[in-house]
Amino acid sequence: MTFLTQDFFARPPEVVARELIGATLVISIPQGLKKAKITETEAYLAEADPAAHHARYGRTPAREALYQTAGTLYIHSMRAYWGMDIVTEGVGIPSSVLIRGAVPLEGFTSAIKMDGPGKLCQALGVDKSFYGMNVCDEACLLRVMPADDVRAVKQSTRVGLTRNTEAQLRFYI
Repeated sequence: MTFLTQDFFARPPEVVARELIGATLVISIPQGLKKAKITETEAYLAEADPAAHHARYGRTPAREALYQTAGTLYIHSMRAYWGMDIVTEGVGIPSSVLIRGAVPLEGFTSAIKMDGPGKLCQALGVDKSFYGMNVCDEACLLRVMPADDVRAVKQSTRVGLTRNTEAQLRFYI
């Protein structure tokens, strides 16, 4: 299997968010592998994005992963669920891509819904223990394979926000 490298993630979040559409999440579990194709993402910018997690409180221990190398997982609470962002750009630049949705490809026992960031993390088994891991590291339990086909990616405003609601930073198929 070929996985995305740090060079892929070390770019502006809106570029990474668009190009992650169609990529495959691969997670190693004791029973084998689970694979899911990414169908929806949202970009969060380091500058002038009041909806980004760092915008209100800045750099805190809870948000430290956002300031690490590209590919770092930022796992955060979303109501009763976990959300998963992948850090983009570079060290000290708190930009990221939220993985909002995916479709199951392999390793799932039933037709499971992954149509939201919380449901996605729950289906994959991603929780706070993944915080700070890097998807580019061979030892990481969660990796990302490149998209294998060309597709028509749509773009719109992000979902469920009260700040920067007009930003066209959601990408989906």
